[in-house]
Amino acid sequence: MKKIVTVLLILCTLFVCACAPTEQPTASPEGTQGSTETQGTADVTPEPTPTPTMLPTDESLPTSQQIENGFINATNTTPEFHEMSDFNPTGQFAGIKAGWYEGMDKNGKKTKVFAYVGFPKNASADNKVPAIVLVHGGGGHAFLQWVKMWNDRGYAAIAMDNTGYFPTKVNAGSTETNADWRFGIPRDLKEDGYTNAPNNDDLQSSNKKNASTMWMYHAVGQTILASNLLRADERVDADKVGVTGISWGGLITSITMGYDSRFAFAIPIYCTGYSVENVWGGMYTRFTRDNGTQELWAPENRYDKVTMPVLWLCWNDDNGLWVKSNSHSYLDGIKNNPDCRLSMKHKMFHSHGSAWTPGESMAFADSVVKGGAKLTQVTDNSQGKALSLTLNADASATKITATAYYLTKEITHKKYKKYHYDPSHDFLEEQWNTVALTVDGNTVSGTLPDDALSYYVEVKTTVGGKEYVTSSVYTAFN
Repeated sequence: MKKIVTVLLILCTLFVCACAPTEQPTASPEGTQGSTETQGTADVTPEPTPTPTMLPTDESLPTSQQIENGFINATNTTPEFHEMSDFNPTGQFAGIKAGWYEGMDKNGKKTKVFAYVGFPKNASADNKVPAIVLVHGGGGHAFLQWVKMWNDRGYAAIAMDNTGYFPTKVNAGSTETNADWRFGIPRDLKEDGYTNAPNNDDLQSSNKKNASTMWMYHAVGQTILASNLLRADERVDADKVGVTGISWGGLITSITMGYDSRFAFAIPIYCTGYSVENVWGGMYTRFTRDNGTQELWAPENRYDKVTMPVLWLCWNDDNGLWVKSNSHSYLDGIKNNPDCRLSMKHKMFHSHGSAWTPGESMAFADSVVKGGAKLTQVTDNSQGKALSLTLNADASATKITATAYYLTKEITHKKYKKYHYDPSHDFLEEQWNTVALTVDGNTVSGTLPDDALSYYVEVKTTVGGKEYVTSSVYTAFN
């Protein structure tokens, strides 16, 4: 009898507790998150964020599917930045941090990627800043000067080494020619389960079934992961992260933006898509080898998926990826975003310093994420050699001039003189000729000489006392 009474008492107690009102989490009206005042009784307990399901990347899949799955996995992965305090920069670069983050897997093992990360002094959780990923080119590494330039402009920046190198001294990468680097994970950072990221293999391994052994797979994946590292920082506006790359880095950028549409803007410099059109170009042979490179890695294969504003910036005498390739890439870009721009510069030359010095890159980034003046867009409406172009210039422009650059000879595959930076010589064997054009409001007009075989129009626009170059597309007469 006592047992029955006890059971009844327990049941009654449970019934009363179940019927009693419970205190619900308070909901904050829009714009007042974090308020301690009671705003209501609606249950707003957030659903737990599901852990992204990682897609398979094993060799049982076609190589192209391994690549795509790997990059999808990268977009869903936020790496942790491990500071290497012994290599934190000093002097003018003080405040920039040295460290590493986990890159893409290689043959089932994790890799470590060295990077410099810097922030503007005023960046904070209450004052979020835009950010940019900096992708170096051949012979380069993570550049401190490049990071500092963008920090000084008000951007958080990350520059990683995409060829498996780590610094051997403090301030490695302070100049373009600095050689204080060594391939492979340093002895004090080696641990079980990790291996070296691959060095630049010149796209030789593209026919391999295992995507995880390919250098370009790692270079692109590291770029995506670096952007996630920035987005995760409370000082960064996650919707305003861009990417830029130089030479090989321009190619990496061009591929990356076809796989990751989250970038606010992209600036490939020198190298871009349509390498196979440049029979005189240095990248031509990489994409015409019979090893699957064109099918797996040609950026134009995914340009239909590129929706962010893109600035294609190049040197008009460059044989790596010349004005024709950049023009074709730009024409693809404006199909999806009218805010794309093209800038083909005379006597720019080909180097890291020559690439990060022009003001067009930062002005373009500012126009996208800071509300800055837009670079002038040039639309060519010409009929034959009677030139007629339309300009879309920013209202703040104070001066606009235009010049036609034209060739009187066909470009040949013999193509260029010995490489050097002497500004008195041209890189291409053929010489650019020029003719001044008339600018009347938003219209450019003029006439090319009869012997012109191809041309493009350079427009110089002065905004805020600074001159910026944009261009029409390269056009050849049949």
